[in-house]
Formats: sequence, structure tokens, C-alpha cells
Amino acid sequence: MWWSPLVLLPVVCAALLVVRAILARVSHVNPVLLDVTVARLCERGELPRLAKVCAAAGENTPASPIRAAVVAVQEREPTEGDTVLFEVARAAYAERHAQLRAQVAGTLRNSGILVVLAALPTGYTFVASHPSANLIRIAGVVAAVAFAYSAYLLEQVSSRGEHAVHPTLQAIVDARTALLPKGDGVYRTPGKITEPDAGLRLARVYDGADLVAEYPLPESGIVKIGRAENSHLRLDHPTVARMHAVLEVDGDDIAIIDLGSPPGLVIAGNRVNQAKLSPGTRVRIGALELVLSSAGVPAAPEPPAPAKQVAPACVHCGGTMRDLPLPDGLASVMAARACVKCKDVRLTARDAG
Repeated sequence: MWWSPLVLLPVVCAALLVVRAILARVSHVNPVLLDVTVARLCERGELPRLAKVCAAAGENTPASPIRAAVVAVQEREPTEGDTVLFEVARAAYAERHAQLRAQVAGTLRNSGILVVLAALPTGYTFVASHPSANLIRIAGVVAAVAFAYSAYLLEQVSSRGEHAVHPTLQAIVDARTALLPKGDGVYRTPGKITEPDAGLRLARVYDGADLVAEYPLPESGIVKIGRAENSHLRLDHPTVARMHAVLEVDGDDIAIIDLGSPPGLVIAGNRVNQAKLSPGTRVRIGALELVLSSAGVPAAPEPPAPAKQVAPACVHCGGTMRDLPLPDGLASVMAARACVKCKDVRLTARDAG
């Protein structure tokens, strides 16, 4: 009968798991949308508004650790420097994220128990007959699907560790120190370089053929790129975000990372979030172009685009003239063109050569 424990157990467990899945979906925050929102609010320097947005998203979402980082950074003085503030943000994020991971683990453990309780009667129906076998099996399948869906959503919460959000934390720190003079990098201060020698690596930025900025790269550290006053490589151009990207330098390894700017980074016609760079690699930053090169060695100019072939225009209506095929005997001595608009045909003699 349907009210027997063998039927009620999987049905109740399936119902509880469906409710858990619905609650997980209602409180779910898309991580990509969250990163874009954080980047744009940080670019405008609106940290208090960012904290409110993250609080509205909920305590059990990926926005909760970001809010903890924002609050921790706002409680410190911006004069403490980028390195100190970044460590403060990282520690606050890591602490709240660890709490979230513990909550997710507990939720999944309890949901797993419900799935097992729903699966036991389902398995029984395969070895013994029961008048409500179909109902029991349906409840078991629903329980398993609900558990898998809620586990997928919760995994997105627990998988965003501190290393996955370094650019986001850096954007928060830069928003806090936006009105200060140039500060330290995230991990260490880029070395001070006065007179570049011939072997020094430079990050050069061009606006067309004009060199608009250059910055000597340190042996290791972070080089911030953007319109902000505290950027190491400051690009005062409307197509460049206030905190656009960073260069991570570790010896000969150089990588560029987008900080969620709307224009983004473009290499060889493809938009990228991060990429390793080598001398000569060209990176589009808005309407500008960044190239790595050595001091005293100018970057190779971009090859000129091939000239476009302009089709002749009709003398009567201005329409486009198209070539018409002619027999071999005539094609060697004359050419024929017809207007695609008024159908006028023009015959011209070919050069004797």
C-alpha cells in the first residue's frame, strides 16, 4: 500500500531533496556574472556598493567571501600599501571560503544520507515484488537527480578558492588605493630601474605607430596596467579601463591577466582572459597595443594592410561595374564590364603589352 514505510520513505526523502535543490537554485549566483559585477564596481571605486550587492546575494553564495574581503580592506588604511591590503583581503576571503566549504560538506553529507534511504526501498523492488514498485522507483530516481543537481550548484560555491580569484582581490585592493600615488605590486614591489641597459625588458604601448608609454619590467613582481593613478603602466585613454590588466613577471616567464575590463585583451584577433607573453607578442588593450621588447630595440612595425581593390563605378548611375566573360578571341584584345544596377555595358581595349 502507498502508506507503508517502504513507500513513504523514498517519497519523503525525494521530497526533501527536491526542496534542497530548489533552495540551492534560488540562492545560486553565477560566478561569471559575479566577477563582471565586481570588476565594474571596483573600476568605479564603489566598494561600499559592492559590499551591499554581495550582502544581498546571500551568505551561502560565492559573493559572501568577496564581501568579507571588501569589508576587511575598507577597515584598513589605504596608505598601508597594496601588498598589505592584498594579504588582508586574501586572508578574509580564505577564512569565509573555508566556512562555506564546511557548510557545503555538511549539506552534501545530509543529502547523501537521504539518497541512500531512498535507494534502499528502490533496490528492494528489484529483488521482491511490491504493488507500488513503480512509485518507489520513481521516487528513487527523483531523489538521485535532485541530489546531483544541488551538488553541482554547491560545488560552484566551494570550488572558488583564493587562488581562483586573485584578479578579483587585486581589483578590490586597487579600488581602495585608487587615489594614492603608485604603490607596491601584489606579491612584491617591482624593482626600481633608472637607466635601462640594452638587455632590459620593456613593456611598450603604441597608439598606431606612436609610442605612448613604456615601463621597465622587474625580475619578478606585478605590473598594473590601466588608467588609475596608481598603475605602474598608466594609459590615459578612453578605451582602457581604470584597472585593466596586470603583468605577472617571474624571471623569463611573463603572463598578462585581464581584470574583468569591458574591452578585455585581444591577441591575434582572439579575446583572452590570460596568456603567456614572449618578445614581440602584440596585445590589444582597448584601442592601444602592448608589445614586449628590449631597451634600445624598437618593436617591429605592424605590416601594412593590403590595399583594397576598389571596383570601378558606372558613369551613368554610380553602380558597381562587374567583369563579363568574353570568347577567347575577344578576351585577348578587349574587356567588358556591366553595371549591376542599370545593366549598362562598357567595352574597353586591352593594352597591346
